[in-house]
Amino acid sequence: MIFFNKKLTVSIIFLLLIALVSSTGAQEDRRLLFGDRNNRSFISVAFPEVPDKTLQELLDKMLSHNNSLKMMIATINRVRSEYAITRSAMSPKLDFFVSAGHSKGRDENSINNNDYLLSVPVSYEIDISKRLSHLTESAYLEMEAAVYERKALSMTLVAELMERYYTGLFLLEQLKSIDEVITYTEKLGELVNHQYKSGLASKIDVISVEQAKKTLIANRTIFTETLPRIEHALSILAGEQPRNGWLKGAFSVPYWLEKEPAKPLDDYVQQRPDIQNLRLRFVSSIYKASAARSASKPALYLTGNADSGANEINKFMGDNKFGWGIFAKMQVPIFDGKRNQSEYDAKLYASDELDKEYHELLLTARVEAVNAMSSGIKQEEIVKIINTRNNLMAEEFEIIKQRHDAGMGDLLSVIREKQNLVLARMEFNRHQLQFISFRIQLVRALGNGWWPPYLTKE
Repeated sequence: MIFFNKKLTVSIIFLLLIALVSSTGAQEDRRLLFGDRNNRSFISVAFPEVPDKTLQELLDKMLSHNNSLKMMIATINRVRSEYAITRSAMSPKLDFFVSAGHSKGRDENSINNNDYLLSVPVSYEIDISKRLSHLTESAYLEMEAAVYERKALSMTLVAELMERYYTGLFLLEQLKSIDEVITYTEKLGELVNHQYKSGLASKIDVISVEQAKKTLIANRTIFTETLPRIEHALSILAGEQPRNGWLKGAFSVPYWLEKEPAKPLDDYVQQRPDIQNLRLRFVSSIYKASAARSASKPALYLTGNADSGANEINKFMGDNKFGWGIFAKMQVPIFDGKRNQSEYDAKLYASDELDKEYHELLLTARVEAVNAMSSGIKQEEIVKIINTRNNLMAEEFEIIKQRHDAGMGDLLSVIREKQNLVLARMEFNRHQLQFISFRIQLVRALGNGWWPPYLTKE
């Protein structure tokens, strides 16, 4: 019969309580910078919806399937695991050992021995120098920095996708206009040839029209060859096999890109993911330096064990075979060849580098934001001026057409004016694309702190 060992049970419960209390203190949520560190939601990267369904589909696919972003998820999971490893050093280590053995002497009169042993050892480093807590804080900040690195990459990819998408729509619109201009140029060429044969036009006029037609055809060829490459690039960004069909609809400036940031630019720049990434890495490096300095201070360890042993299985749990102990040990560094000091200096220099890199990036980001904002404002004014001019040209064309219909004007003037009107529309589209490009640069420069649609998914 196996007897219940009360002393061993009480000792095990006592050691478990020590482990539980110490572990609770080690895992206390200090809410460093962004609240509950056990909340996984901060890993998600979502952008507000845009009214363009095709663009929204591309954005959703890219944020879910892009290979670069998937690699960053793996990086975040790795850093999270490293944080868990570092954090576990602040918890006690509790083990459970059971062993059984049999031994026999060399001669026939030797006694056979059976040995049975149960042992529960516990060990814990009391973090009196804050070395472990500083390493844990550093590891947590590195985990958050990796999250912001992924968000920064997402912002870069979103801007790249939007720029390619609107460039593709622009090329589609330009192709329609080029076909229209070529049609009018051919009609113009027929009239100029007729006038040349009648002596009303020179050979230079004929050559000029033909050269204009060749230029238009060459541009149409370039645009036609560029469109599939843009669609393939969109497919790759979206994490899919290259295919066509992404570019649909008419080209125009989306109304949500015309909105202005509601707050000063610097308020948005401070929240840029890449700047947040550097800031967190800098603070993490300070914790690493503090941990390196703490390594030169005394360390206190607490160890304990409870065990029971016997040479017969039915006496294994008997109180007469029970033992336990608790021990405290202090380790005081005396000489290490300046290893700790050198490691501290290295961590301090690394934090100094990150500090300078952080301020340099912050300055660059401010310049980028101001330049993108000012360029967008200037381009918007240019677009308005050209639009006003085009409206006047359209009115003038209607007058010329009415005069021709009334028999007071020639067809050549009508065709030339219509050709100029289409060319002016193409120029207007180019300036619109430039305005969109500046606004996308502003979105990138402000790092998703400002997102024009103002419709949130999260």
